[in-house]
Amino acid sequence: MTDRRPRQIVFCNRADAQVSREERDPEPLVLDYLTDTRVRVRLPDFVRSMGTIPRRVLDLIEIAAYVFCADRLTSRGPPNSLVYDSWSRQFHFVIRVRDESFWCRKTTIESLSNLLLFITGDREYQFQFLPGQDTGPAHLFDSEEFQIAPHKPHHVMLFSGGLDSLAGTIEHLKVSKDVVCLISHRSGQPSTATTQDRLVAALTREFPGRVKHYRFRSNLIGTRASSETQRCRTFLYGTIAFALAQSLKQDDITLYENGVTSLNFPRRQDLLNSRASRTTHPKTLYLLSQLLAEVAEQPISVHNPYRWKTKAEVLGVLSQYQADYLIPSAVSCSRTSMARDDRTHCGRCLQCVDRRFAASAAGLSAVDHAGLYALDFLSQGIADGEAKTVITDYARLGLELGAETLDGFYQHWITEISEAIVPGDNDEEMVHQMYDLLHRFGQQTIDALRAFHCLDDVTKEPVQNSLLHIIQKRDYLKSESQRFVHKLADKLCRAVPTMFARHPPHNENDFNDKVEAIIQGDSDEYRREFPTTIFGMAKVIPDHEISDYNLLIESKYLRKSTTPSKVTDQVAADLVKYPKEAFLVFAIYDPNRAIVNDLAFARDIERYRPCKVVIIR
Repeated sequence: MTDRRPRQIVFCNRADAQVSREERDPEPLVLDYLTDTRVRVRLPDFVRSMGTIPRRVLDLIEIAAYVFCADRLTSRGPPNSLVYDSWSRQFHFVIRVRDESFWCRKTTIESLSNLLLFITGDREYQFQFLPGQDTGPAHLFDSEEFQIAPHKPHHVMLFSGGLDSLAGTIEHLKVSKDVVCLISHRSGQPSTATTQDRLVAALTREFPGRVKHYRFRSNLIGTRASSETQRCRTFLYGTIAFALAQSLKQDDITLYENGVTSLNFPRRQDLLNSRASRTTHPKTLYLLSQLLAEVAEQPISVHNPYRWKTKAEVLGVLSQYQADYLIPSAVSCSRTSMARDDRTHCGRCLQCVDRRFAASAAGLSAVDHAGLYALDFLSQGIADGEAKTVITDYARLGLELGAETLDGFYQHWITEISEAIVPGDNDEEMVHQMYDLLHRFGQQTIDALRAFHCLDDVTKEPVQNSLLHIIQKRDYLKSESQRFVHKLADKLCRAVPTMFARHPPHNENDFNDKVEAIIQGDSDEYRREFPTTIFGMAKVIPDHEISDYNLLIESKYLRKSTTPSKVTDQVAADLVKYPKEAFLVFAIYDPNRAIVNDLAFARDIERYRPCKVVIIR
């Protein structure tokens, strides 16, 4: 496969190197947090002097911060770039470091590159390390006291301010006597900082003297990120936790994320590769542990105690420890900029959808109430096609997983299962545990749908395109191709009569031109709602083709002289002419109502093979 995107060169810490002219296109990124006003790298509340952290670990912090910033400054292309090459990127970092001999080791570079390739889905990460980096303590750290009570055990945890990290923190505080050291990354969004601080304040009141909060700031200043995927965040996040763990002489770092989100089985084709987040995937944690162990020259464990819990079960932990009152204060949304007024969640991203379904399954919808969400998709119409797709895909995946047998699960998801099994795992045991986890998730999705359905007011029609409307129509039981065909059929039935209200088509080619214009005119909307669609239109036999669905469209125009039997003969010929695996759509324009019984006409055709008859008037 040929490369479609040029390599991005990134010079860091005043580094430079001989790079060919071809490699310097596009223009290299030059990043230096000491002088670059775009890049912030700080560790508030962390250490007082540089001597607390080894020079090699300081290098690691800087590397992670620069990778994070370069990731956000380098575009992946438009969201509808479905081809893998369009989204995957190539990076070449040139960085000045303190411990050059260590970072130039082949094994070190391989460990670093392997981690980043997996979590980002990018094509290549090259690193060239140069000597000469040096900083005074005030440049990287603030002057606040770094205090450790040596007589108390400490435990280092990542804390995002979401429900999973909140539940994990409370559970650990309840079952142990540890001082919990919470590591938070501040990426520049004020709402995230506010959420984290409020939750930590509540935890401090509940567990006095046992909660320490360390906030690390690494973000872009005065410039908007080209890529908001933030796939590298776990690398940066884990590196900061590792630095603190090293100071505390700890070899264990904990993060809490429900196992369904960690595995993140793709709901559709366009979520493969870099589009499917792997921030807490078992392989990510394994590769991160390997890299950190190499830096520390001793075993380091980065583990997820909630690997085998669903989101609903995580909410159950909060309920179990009488902490469900904190649920409204935790923020799970990935698009908080779309929240409105006092609503803390957008209500349309995957994280919001997952949270609302989980709260319903856990019986906590009264706590995780609709007032937290800018879009209450349960009762409000979902105008955004992408949001509707997220909700429908989520429900469909849950139903599929809830119905699958162990053997069916293994055959269907063998690639994802294999990827999630890391060295040291028992293969057979892992398969059973993954199946149990995702089967429970499926059953909880069904429970949530049933609970949502019970909220339906039978005296009123559901709002068009609300979740209650989707449940009523059972859209989540239809395949993506079927849903696309229904949307297309509805569009044709509304648009074609309007186009020909004054003048009928001159001939069938004129009708075909209008059908193509309708399809192409809404292509951007279709890509948002059905993002795997690639529109390869062809004015040949068939009349129109949408290749990624293997969908063929035949247009028929019944003029006054055309009898239904003639159209039936044409359709019959088409039924046997095209491959059986293709789905056929027959768009039949019948303005003079030559077809007397639409249902019988369509039924007689549709019984022969997978197809859809759309009669337009």
